[in-house]
Amino acid sequence: MNFQKRVLMMVYEKNINDMIKNGEKAREDAEYIYAFTLTGCVGVIQKWLNDNLIKSPRYMAETIMKLTNTAM
Repeated sequence: MNFQKRVLMMVYEKNINDMIKNGEKAREDAEYIYAFTLTGCVGVIQKWLNDNLIKSPRYMAETIMKLTNTAM
């Protein structure tokens, strides 16, 4: 299983269930939000790896959190 699929499977249920449980979103909407957010995160990580980890892990984590919070 490739990197992207492992990451997707690792967090899928928790994120979807959290959004539904709080009554914030319908399941279908939560799945769209999840797909958008996660594929964006994986893309950022892949770019960071391709750029030979020029930025620090902390910087990347903070950047991904900011982008994720904006998308939600």
